[in-house]
Amino acid sequence: MGIRDKSMRKVILGIIFLLISTAVFAQEIKPGIIITKDNYRDFIPELQRMLDPGNYVDIVAALEKGIITIPVIQTQDYPQHTLLNEVTKKYEGTCRIGPDNELIGWKAGLPFPDPKNGAELIWNLDRRECVANQCSFWSNFLLSDGWELERSFKWHYWNLYYTGRFIDPIPEIPGNNGRIRMKESFVITRPFDVKGFCYVRTRYEAIDKWDDVLIYIPAIRRIRRVTGADVCDPLLGSDMIYDDFEFMRQKVTPRMNFKMREQNMLVPTQLPQKEKPSLKGLYLVQVPWEIRPLYVLEVDVNDPDYLYAKRVMFLEKQRPTGFGYYSNVYDQKGRLQRSEIYWCYYQEEPEYFPSYWGISCANQFTSHHTFLDPIWTIPDRGNKTGIFTFKWLLRQIR
Repeated sequence: MGIRDKSMRKVILGIIFLLISTAVFAQEIKPGIIITKDNYRDFIPELQRMLDPGNYVDIVAALEKGIITIPVIQTQDYPQHTLLNEVTKKYEGTCRIGPDNELIGWKAGLPFPDPKNGAELIWNLDRRECVANQCSFWSNFLLSDGWELERSFKWHYWNLYYTGRFIDPIPEIPGNNGRIRMKESFVITRPFDVKGFCYVRTRYEAIDKWDDVLIYIPAIRRIRRVTGADVCDPLLGSDMIYDDFEFMRQKVTPRMNFKMREQNMLVPTQLPQKEKPSLKGLYLVQVPWEIRPLYVLEVDVNDPDYLYAKRVMFLEKQRPTGFGYYSNVYDQKGRLQRSEIYWCYYQEEPEYFPSYWGISCANQFTSHHTFLDPIWTIPDRGNKTGIFTFKWLLRQIR
């Protein structure tokens, strides 16, 4: 055996020894333990396996600095969204997916309550009703460089779903005739330099019809059209992208390919709304964590002109209302570009709808972070189609 062969043998034996020692001494993550600044190193292999790639680095860094702890509790069964469940059962089995990824025959509810593949799961996500058929909320955007606050701004948001409704009128707003899926809008209310910035988006049901997206820029007092095929500009210097809202606001296209698998992962607990967690380090929340079965959905965009080449989303399985916990997006060179954590809560009876305490978004290239703190969601039974105008939006800040 030559010197080179002996050296290679030593390297291989060293790697094997490292793998064996890691497997032997790594601590198992299970209910009842608390991962802290003092013991997190014992759990590194498990943390790497049970967290998503994008948020793993931030969470370990926060553990190392003592910013958060991870108390692991017993996995829970969450109450189901009552109204969504009722309408899902009513229309179950009435829809299918066509050859160009189009959803055919859908009326309301989750299209596929027990998804068998990634194409069915992506349509569950697209038809999500995370909150209600019509709602409003307001929240703060906290922008941070490292652990230091850089700036903040506040917005007020509204949406209205025309199809797939589970509150009156069910299942569609009269006169729509399957044309519009939903409208959403927001207005920035502070600070002064961006106050009055408005956004109005109309999504159409037809898979080949792009969204209409209009913005009002107060500095020049002009309305501008944004291409609905590529809504990928960060919102006012934040790390949030329009097409990343609620995991994926990007429209499903015939080019896309999907993969689905299941994995047990460590995720932040869905707290009842009355339990208010504390914000730590400007973009993390101190809550209990659970080991939960998730759907891992990979979306290959297959569009070289789009910002991302791939999305990977980690979605709730036991309570399949179209929401989840983590999102990672990759650029056209295959590099992880952005990651998000969704900090969830659920309303009490009778609706039990899920929403978010906040959303943490990290730019993996710059280590810059944005946190939506908090998202106070109000089901708005009074939303009317006329509110999605710049005139109406600007009245809300006067």
